[in-house]
Amino acid sequence: VVCPGIPHQLCVKHFQDGLHRYLRYQSSHGRGTWREVDRFETAVRFCLYARGFEEACACLTAIQADSGFRRIHLDDGIGMLERAFERLTQHFHHPGLQRTSNVAEGAIRRLDRRLTPMDSFASHETAWNTIKMLAAHTRFRILTDCRRPHQHRNGFAPLELAKVNIHGLNWIHVGQKALPF
Repeated sequence: VVCPGIPHQLCVKHFQDGLHRYLRYQSSHGRGTWREVDRFETAVRFCLYARGFEEACACLTAIQADSGFRRIHLDDGIGMLERAFERLTQHFHHPGLQRTSNVAEGAIRRLDRRLTPMDSFASHETAWNTIKMLAAHTRFRILTDCRRPHQHRNGFAPLELAKVNIHGLNWIHVGQKALPF
C-alpha cells in the first residue's frame, strides 16, 4: 500500500485488458472452449461496468456460481477478479473517484510529450524553468474538451475550478516565480 487510508481505484479498463491477455495467451482451459471464455469475459465486463456496488456484487456472485466457468478451469481468472474486486469498486464508495485512469494518463502523456525534448537542454536551470512554465500554463489554460458528466468545467481553468481568483494574473509572470514543489 503506497498511501494508507487513501482510496485507490484500479483502472477497470487495464484490468479488463490484462485479464483478456491472460486468458488468451497464458491460461490453459482446453480446446473448443472459446465460447465459454467469451461468455466469461462478457460477465466480467458487466461486473466491472455495473451501475452500482450491489449490481457488481451480484455479478461477481453469478460468476463464482457458474459451473461452466469452473468446468473449463477458469478458476485463475475468477481468482484474479476476486482478489482485485475491492480495489475495482472503490469508485462506488468514494464519489468523484474515476473508474478508469484515462484523465491521469492523458496528463502524463501531455507532460511526457513536452518533457522529452528537455533531454537536450544545456543546463538544469533552463529545464527547470521550462517545467515551471508548463505547470503554470496547465493551471491557467481554459478547459474546452470536457465531456459528460464534466461539461460544466468547460470555460474554466483548473485554478478557477479550485476556487482561486485568477482574474488579473498573467500565467507567464506566475510561471517565472519560484514554485513550492
